[in-house]
Amino acid sequence: MSNFKINFKFKELDEIKPFEGKSDLVLHWFGLTDGILWLNVGEYTIYEYSNYARCFFKEDIRYNDYYISRFIEDFSSIFKFISESVPEEIYRIVEDFEENSDKYEVAHMDYDDDEFGEFFINEFYPLVEWYNDRVVDAAHLTSGQMIGFFRYKDKIKILWTTPDNVPNDLDLDGEKIWTSPKGCIEISYDEFVSEVKEFYEKFSVGMDIRVKNAVKRDWVDIKLDKQKLAEENEERKRKFWRDFGYLENPENNTDWDNIKYLIGKMNEKLR
Repeated sequence: MSNFKINFKFKELDEIKPFEGKSDLVLHWFGLTDGILWLNVGEYTIYEYSNYARCFFKEDIRYNDYYISRFIEDFSSIFKFISESVPEEIYRIVEDFEENSDKYEVAHMDYDDDEFGEFFINEFYPLVEWYNDRVVDAAHLTSGQMIGFFRYKDKIKILWTTPDNVPNDLDLDGEKIWTSPKGCIEISYDEFVSEVKEFYEKFSVGMDIRVKNAVKRDWVDIKLDKQKLAEENEERKRKFWRDFGYLENPENNTDWDNIKYLIGKMNEKLR
């Protein structure tokens, strides 16, 4: 049984809601990717709403309900960072890094604006940039889960958290939005790459079928550029596979010595 699997299901074409243009209802390639998405990581599920949240939202939607392309765009854009192996001493601390860096930032909040600005630009941003570069941020979802991918040689940690900034109008009475709000598992890097490839191959085949059906369909009052739709479908595939190439042929561009120095400085401040 796989320790990591990306699952998705398209909505039927009849279920897709068109976008409102300047004067018409419009639909395009991105809109055709409307569906649900969830990730199995070990015994956990990411992007799965709790029963309480489903009752609260009054919608029988179990998983992340959005355009699947949004996840693919955000995910593939960080492949070049994911593929780069982090130093072992940094790999060991990734589970605690976000919490500690947040505390480090708060510890400088009593600085005046100029001092804090200098600290943020010269120290804090370089300190956290390597971490943020490896995180998929689902900011388009309510309390969208953030998923980080951190490789060390032939292993990779998949780490997910849920932001604390729940909207004021969302009162869950202390209950959780997601069935698994946070966690971390470690799998082999080869398994990770293999699953990413398999996921996109399935998605690509599914989109080929949807595009063909969309081209044949009479959309009546909905404006759809059918020629552009087919062209974008091919270009999207080319873009993904270009990004995927980083996973198999990584580049090493990070100044890890500087990051180790900044982490040491942070740890000294937090003692």
